[in-house]
Amino acid sequence: MIAGFDINSDRFNVIVIDSDGDIIAMRTFWYSETIPHSFPREKAKCIRLL
Repeated sequence: MIAGFDINSDRFNVIVIDSDGDIIAMRTFWYSETIPHSFPREKAKCIRLL
């Protein structure tokens, strides 16, 4: 199995592929609370990396 991750400012994407290249699972986790300009940058970074 292989897992891929994509971290963006507002979401975290995950995909898992088996040895045949078939997608086993994929999921997007949204961090919409970290997008407003008034949200502290360091606090948003901590939330994304948890």
